Amino acid sequence: MKTLKLVIGSRGSKLALAQTYYIKNLLEKIDEDLEVEIKIVKTKGDVDQRVSISQLGLGVFTKELDIKMLEHEIDIAVHSLKDVPTLWNEDLTIAATPQRESYYDVIVYNRNVDIESSVVVGTSSVRRRAFLSLKYPKMKIVSLRGNIDTRLKKLMEGKYQGIVVAEAGLRRLKIDLDTLNLNYKKLDIPPAPAQGVIGVAARKGDREIIKLLKKINDSKTYL
Repeated sequence: MKTLKLVIGSRGSKLALAQTYYIKNLLEKIDEDLEVEIKIVKTKGDVDQRVSISQLGLGVFTKELDIKMLEHEIDIAVHSLKDVPTLWNEDLTIAATPQRESYYDVIVYNRNVDIESSVVVGTSSVRRRAFLSLKYPKMKIVSLRGNIDTRLKKLMEGKYQGIVVAEAGLRRLKIDLDTLNLNYKKLDIPPAPAQGVIGVAARKGDREIIKLLKKINDSKTYL
């Protein structure tokens, strides 16, 4: 039997790699002969940490991975599906979405903080800022970019009294907030579309790869 070799493209953050290794493990469970390599690709959103995501344009965390796929440097790419633009490359497809994680946003904060008061909370999301301003009018919301580790570090250094992150990210990284002496609360605000969903992208013409990816697809999540 011919061994299928697969190169998976991933961003280099801990969360991106956790998601990519999760996909790698799922694929290896269904095909023990599969040879999988992970290739890290830096995206515009990773390189430019100063400008807000909304100002960087569409596909800031996906475009470079998609280009590598189209150039056949990688075979598939693992995306957070919420980062994939609605208007996407016509030669690519989301071939699989494993079971969805939590779609909630959460506020992580120091235990001595009352989040109903005038606390300083960091987030770079326009959506989160808008809904937090409505729900917590006393809250001072300031810009904060970076991966989850960076944001937690700044919180613990006292630069912020709270930060807003996706619960799915905390779960996938297995971050124990109790050991960090931090509290968190689920926020009753609309999530980003497809938040908590991993999207595995492939070239439309790669039928063998797409057939393999369909075996790890969760039909309910895919819909």
